[in-house]
Amino acid sequence: MTHAERQVRYRYGQHGNPSRYPATKSLNNLKERFKDAPMSQNTYEIDGIRYVVVSHYTGKKDIDKVISDLAEQRAYTEFGLSRS
Repeated sequence: MTHAERQVRYRYGQHGNPSRYPATKSLNNLKERFKDAPMSQNTYEIDGIRYVVVSHYTGKKDIDKVISDLAEQRAYTEFGLSRS
């Protein structure tokens, strides 16, 4: 198990009461603020433990720039070029 995975388990309730950790309190605040925003949900399994990741789309990113950057990155990767 990596250090990051241990941190996730510790911070988000794999050990003890998750409500006593500040990160979880902030997470609950964000859930409340963006409960009406469009969202998606993905499930990942790490070392036999299931993690559910919920993404809320708040509209704070420029989607044109995000898609353009992803397309550019993919093109560089497919042609085996490095970005300068």
